[in-house]
Amino acid sequence: MKRLALLSLQILFWVGFFGLSPLAAQVEEDPTSFYWQGLSHLEKKEYLQAIRHFTTAISLNNAYAEAYYQRAIAKNALNKELGYLSIEHCHDLIKAMNGGKPEAAEMLLEHVAAECFSLQAAKMQPKIVFCADFSTHGLTEIPANITDFPFIVQLNLAENELTTLDSALARLENVLVLDLNNNRLNELSANFSQLSHLQFLNLSDNNLKELNSDFGNLKNLRVLQIKNNYLSELPLSFEKLENLENLDISYNQLSQVPAVLLRLQNLRELHIEGNAIPKEEIEKIRTALPKTEIFF
Repeated sequence: MKRLALLSLQILFWVGFFGLSPLAAQVEEDPTSFYWQGLSHLEKKEYLQAIRHFTTAISLNNAYAEAYYQRAIAKNALNKELGYLSIEHCHDLIKAMNGGKPEAAEMLLEHVAAECFSLQAAKMQPKIVFCADFSTHGLTEIPANITDFPFIVQLNLAENELTTLDSALARLENVLVLDLNNNRLNELSANFSQLSHLQFLNLSDNNLKELNSDFGNLKNLRVLQIKNNYLSELPLSFEKLENLENLDISYNQLSQVPAVLLRLQNLRELHIEGNAIPKEEIEKIRTALPKTEIFF
C-alpha cells in the first residue's frame, strides 16, 4: 500500500511539474466526451474548467475544430471576466477556421482589429501579429520578412508603390482582409488565388488590365473593390465567387456587361459606373439579378 501511495504521489508530482492536467493522461477516452463536458462548464460560466476540458479534447484530437472554437470563446470570456485585454484566443480561432469552422473567421474579424501593428512594431513580436498596417510606407515591394507573420488575418498595404506582388504573400494563408488600394500594381502574383480564406479585398486605384484566370478560386470573397483600373473583361472563373455580396468595378474599361456577373446570385450591391456600358446592357443585370442594387 505504501508503495502504491508513493507511486500515486510521484505521478501527481510529474503531472504538476509538466503543467499537465490529470485529464490529459486519459488518452484512451473519446475526445468528444471531454468536448461536451467543456460545453457544460462553458454554459455555467465555469471558464477555467471549460478550457481544461477543451484542451484535453484537443490533445486527443489535434484537428478538433469545434473544440478550438469553443476554447477560444471560453478564453475570451475569462479574460473579460478578469478585466484583461487579450487576443491570445485568436490562435485557437485560426485553428478552428482552418478546420472548416466559418464562425471562427467571423469572430476573428471582430477581434483582431483591436491591436493593429505598424511595420516596425510587428518585427518585435511576429507571432502575435494578427492585424498589420503597412500602409503609406513607400514600399516598392512586399517586405522580405512577410512570412515571419504567419497569423496575419488583416493586412493593409494601401498607398504604397507596389508594382508587383511577391509570391510569398500567398503563403499568408490566414488572411481574411487585404487592402492593396492605391498602389501601382500591373499584375497579381501567379499564386494569389491561394489566399483561400480571403473575404475582403481592395484592389482599387491600381494599373490592372486583367485578373488572373484562377481568380475565382477566392471562393470566400464577400467584398471586392477593384474600381479605377483598366479592366476590359473579367475571367471566366469569376462566376465561382458565389459568396460575393458587394462588387465595385466602377471606372474601368468595360464596354459590355461580363456574362459571368449574371451568375453571381448572392450579389447585393454592384457599382459599375464610369464604364462605357450601354443602359440596355444594365437591364440584363436587373433581369438576371433582381435582388442586386446597381449603381451605374
